[in-house]
Amino acid sequence: MSKLLFGFDLDGGMPPEGCHGLDRGVVGQEGLLVALESALGLPTPTVGASERSHRFRECLASTPSKDTAPFLGSFEKDPIATSQLLLGLRDDLAIAGWTAEIDHSDAPPRLRALCALETPFWATPAAASCHAGRIRAIRAELENGIPRPDIALQTSAPLEHLPPLWIHLLEQLGATTAPLTPEAALADGQLRAFQASLLGLEPPSAGSHPDRSIQVVTASTPEAAAEALATQHSNAAADRSLLIAATRDRTRLNPRFHAKGLPLVPSRAESGHAIHQLASLWINAQIAPFDPQAWLAFLLHPLCPIPQPLRRALASELNRTPGRSESWSKVLETCLEELVEDADHRKRLTAAFETWLGIAPLELDSAAPNDIAALLAPLQTWLGKRAK
Repeated sequence: MSKLLFGFDLDGGMPPEGCHGLDRGVVGQEGLLVALESALGLPTPTVGASERSHRFRECLASTPSKDTAPFLGSFEKDPIATSQLLLGLRDDLAIAGWTAEIDHSDAPPRLRALCALETPFWATPAAASCHAGRIRAIRAELENGIPRPDIALQTSAPLEHLPPLWIHLLEQLGATTAPLTPEAALADGQLRAFQASLLGLEPPSAGSHPDRSIQVVTASTPEAAAEALATQHSNAAADRSLLIAATRDRTRLNPRFHAKGLPLVPSRAESGHAIHQLASLWINAQIAPFDPQAWLAFLLHPLCPIPQPLRRALASELNRTPGRSESWSKVLETCLEELVEDADHRKRLTAAFETWLGIAPLELDSAAPNDIAALLAPLQTWLGKRAK
């Protein structure tokens, strides 16, 4: 019997300790599907990403305009990018269990438009070549009485963190969950001292490491790293504002953050130096109409000028209610109530709230050059104080 460890990002990765050997293996999404298709005698789809996008674009062009109205404007300006984006959305829905057979009478217009595209697209080989189509084919073979492959399967993440179709397949295969534990932690040694000397860190504060440097945790799977990061973040002191994680798919953190009552990270990625990002993040957050993703990116930025715990509380409120409302004032009141005995901190939070959250949104169509300068004035003042 072969023993396989399955994880979403483990295709082509180095096996962790304990997974070496002729009868052992580490597979990701593609590796597991290929192994199952080979064991069951199913053909592996040969339709590539470019051909799938081309087929979907043909369906979008040939479907009556009344059925695809929400996408017409974008499709006319850039048919290739629009088709690729909609195909990605379609595949995400499919892996969550969505099909055209579902009743869409009360669905939003965009979802009804995708449903109208699904029927002609499903008639092409490109539809079944995505992971959702391949999983459905494998499950159909198993349900028709084909013997289950002789594989002992472990997953690197709890099943509830996976998309529904993957959950159904792994349960059908009798998969179990491997323990989520980081394999190594550099808690002591020369690395800390070197970091402290490079950064010129201040004297240690209560509850921090003696030299105020960072702890590096490595893990063999992204799921284990996400769990370790969420645990470290939830245990961090309220005034500790910098915690950096490197991951290609930051939304992987959200299930762990949600379970620990932490604000969810935005799905957008930033690049460049942290200080350089603040101006663009601040402008994006202030541009009308209100964009909760832009505000999350600003509030959760490591150098956000809004002090803790206010910015974390505001980010959590945005997760619950993605809009700007009276609830923000209630968030401030709650934070102030928790600081009854710290008048200086209360004053700083109130001033920050008035400075950063009391600005009217910027209407780009009617904005003058002076409006942009006025919008950046609080940030310029804050950066000037920080530089002193």
